Amino acid sequence: MSKFGLTISEEKSKIIEFGRCACTRAKRHGRKCETFDFLGFTHFCDKTRRGKFKLGRKTSRKKFRQKMTDMNIWLKRIRNLVKLKEWWKVLWLKLLGHYRYYGMSGNFRMLKNFHHQVVRLVFKWVNRRSQRKSYNWAQFLHFILFNPLPKPKIYHSLYNLNPQRMCFRSRMRENFTSGSVRGLIVISGPLPLTRGALWALLDRKQQLFVSSLRRCFADRVLCG
Repeated sequence: MSKFGLTISEEKSKIIEFGRCACTRAKRHGRKCETFDFLGFTHFCDKTRRGKFKLGRKTSRKKFRQKMTDMNIWLKRIRNLVKLKEWWKVLWLKLLGHYRYYGMSGNFRMLKNFHHQVVRLVFKWVNRRSQRKSYNWAQFLHFILFNPLPKPKIYHSLYNLNPQRMCFRSRMRENFTSGSVRGLIVISGPLPLTRGALWALLDRKQQLFVSSLRRCFADRVLCG
């Protein structure tokens, strides 16, 4: 690092014992396992469902507080600058950007906490646009029902080692949740002529997905 003129900050750096063996020794002596923060995540020693060691990640407390403070300041400033329907789109993008970065396996609880706290802040500042209260809690939930905000979602699966299987599952989830495919999948025999117009409504990806299901069903019937 000195070759490139770089130095290590002593305030932000330390040497710790981390890993499966280090955590076992710490528990044996009645101490907590060491953790460290990196790129906005707190890395800690965790266990799988089978009890084996794994590296856990969650949003660090420092970054979480910083994000909530920034969101509070932004909502306070924007609430009367533009109309609600205009800054609601920006809020939608802010939440989506947060989920896309922090949406890693094992961090779903912190994503839900962030979503819950943001909704409470929005309710607070929407009712402070004037001296008259705009919504009570029931009315605000009804408003969110027709103007939904993005839900927390895991975008980075770290424990699936088969990328082809993961992509196939994502394609299946995408096609089954889209309204255009529901009720149109026919997996036995050729598509009737009366449904040719419905087949044309599907895009290329959805047509390939239906064709793959038909081939899989035919292989199962032939093989018994």
